[in-house]
Amino acid sequence: MATPDPSALDRLRTADWGDLSPRLLLAAQRLHAQYLRRLPGAPEPADLVQDALADLMTGRRACPPDVPILTVIFHVMRSKATNLLTTNRAVGTEAGGPRHIALDDAPALATPIAPATGVVRDAIRQRVADDPELARMVDLWLEDPKLKPGDLAAMLEVPVRDIYNARKRLARKLADLREEA
Repeated sequence: MATPDPSALDRLRTADWGDLSPRLLLAAQRLHAQYLRRLPGAPEPADLVQDALADLMTGRRACPPDVPILTVIFHVMRSKATNLLTTNRAVGTEAGGPRHIALDDAPALATPIAPATGVVRDAIRQRVADDPELARMVDLWLEDPKLKPGDLAAMLEVPVRDIYNARKRLARKLADLREEA
């Protein structure tokens, strides 16, 4: 058995689990609904999160120090889903065909971290700094641009209408930013 990296354990201990837990569970629910729900013996979404954390804590999976903890755990869950699919279902019509299912092209499993550069992120955050509610929403959108308004509202415990209004405010602020550039 691999030895866990002490810095990885420390990152897991000090993580903001109040913020990470609902987001990880949401990602696991998406993985489960899209790919695992019909597989016999597939773990439930909460079990998928727990298994990923156990793999990180025991050292079976690496936790690179320069990668956000949310991304690391998400990719471990995604890897587990891929492994379950490849061992439970064969792809191809021929007997003895390949047992590989590529999830890289699947839009539901895209990484939750937006590819925006640090400069763009900083400019957007600076633009919304005067609106704390919008700033919190923007942070979540930058980390997971595929978040649906209902999911975001549930995470922030606000009405969905607030999310739609925040999107309009953000669009106006970003339009001003584009005009300045």
